Amino acid sequence: MHRRGTERGRVILRAAPRIHAMQYVQARRLAARFDLPQEIQLDGDGFGAVTAAGIWIHPRALKVRVPATASREERPAR
Repeated sequence: MHRRGTERGRVILRAAPRIHAMQYVQARRLAARFDLPQEIQLDGDGFGAVTAAGIWIHPRALKVRVPATASREERPAR
């Protein structure tokens, strides 16, 4: 997985074709409504088609572990 914040991630994103069907946002809460039903995934598993979704993140709910040898760029922000 390449993060936008790393030099490698920025190079890959610049080289990749623009996919207008996918958008990235940062937020603690997100509410989305769709004109047509959209297939969604939760934790990588198909969940079905929805016309609205409410998504939220609980602070510190996910622990991410990285090798001690990972560079500062590869470590998740705290």
